[in-house]
Amino acid sequence: MSISTKRWRVKTFALSKECGTLQSASNGFFELRNGSRIWIGGLDDKERVEKILGLEYSTVFLNEASQIPYSSALIAFTRLAQVAPNLAQRAFIDLNPVGKTHWTNILFGDKRDPVSMTRLNDPKNYQRAFLNPPDNAQNLSSEFLTSLANLPERQRKRFYEGVY
Repeated sequence: MSISTKRWRVKTFALSKECGTLQSASNGFFELRNGSRIWIGGLDDKERVEKILGLEYSTVFLNEASQIPYSSALIAFTRLAQVAPNLAQRAFIDLNPVGKTHWTNILFGDKRDPVSMTRLNDPKNYQRAFLNPPDNAQNLSSEFLTSLANLPERQRKRFYEGVY
């Protein structure tokens, strides 16, 4: 898949035959043969965040959440309003850890609301897992893993060890 960060522009996108064929749509989504849609959008500026308010999703994926303000993530979370049979509403988030004060660590690590800092009423709904390069060694070259392991301490902890 190739997407530019300024204005998304999909050049290629492919899924396995089991999932069906993706069809490109001009208004920001791909449609699978079964009617499911994968929407591509951005939370990098206020206008783009506001565009998602009229939509409902059963699943939201925030990619590289270290670059997404919590206020924008909250708006995305409010769009988890689509009800579909046998499909739980869920948000998935990935990032390279950026610091213990980042909203993702406060929410998923400390189990606190990042704004009020109060304990979450439903902490079991805020789970996290770590996947670091050594965990994915079968898909990475040994040279790349070695280069990450040899980074200066601060960068090594973030990009190799996944430490906040």
